[in-house]
Amino acid sequence: MKKISFLLLLFGGMLLLGCTAPNGGTGGQANQSPPPGPGGVTGVTVHVKNFAFDPPSVTVKQGATVTWINDDPVGHAIKGDGFLSSTLSTGQSYSHTYSEPPGGYPYSCAIHPTMQGTVIVTK
Repeated sequence: MKKISFLLLLFGGMLLLGCTAPNGGTGGQANQSPPPGPGGVTGVTVHVKNFAFDPPSVTVKQGATVTWINDDPVGHAIKGDGFLSSTLSTGQSYSHTYSEPPGGYPYSCAIHPTMQGTVIVTK
């Protein structure tokens, strides 16, 4: 609980100070919450930990962004239909905006294919 409180405090301070990711948030990498998409749609975060996606299934509105954060001590690469992240080290993240039509979109770890998840896109 202390770790979550610290992270929330740290994130709030970053927002107040206007900090950005070291790479300026480009190239599909994001080290903070994704920006709002069309119509104010934001997104969700999926944590990669214990060689699994947490949560394994998320539901987002069309145009929302899903951000995966690697909390494991080994590298992972997020692979979905039409996208593939670079290998993410511990603490790194990758984001993908789902502008696809409503439906279910499976994804996996390109390095560890038994790791699987689903993004469900709604209108």
